[in-house]
Amino acid sequence: MTSIPSATVWGSPTARKHALLIHGLTSSSHTWHRVASSLASQGITQHVLLKSAELNTSRLPGHSA
Repeated sequence: MTSIPSATVWGSPTARKHALLIHGLTSSSHTWHRVASSLASQGITQHVLLKSAELNTSRLPGHSA
């Protein structure tokens, strides 16, 4: 497990479905506010992270190169 120092979470941590939303360096988690609110109302928890060199998205489940 890798600890991520900064993330914004919408929804319940006990939700059965989770989504990972990633924003760029010149943006913030608030970019995803409307999408995250909509997904949370559908019972989907989102984790919003900054895309940086330390985040290797190719290792995320379901990702195909």
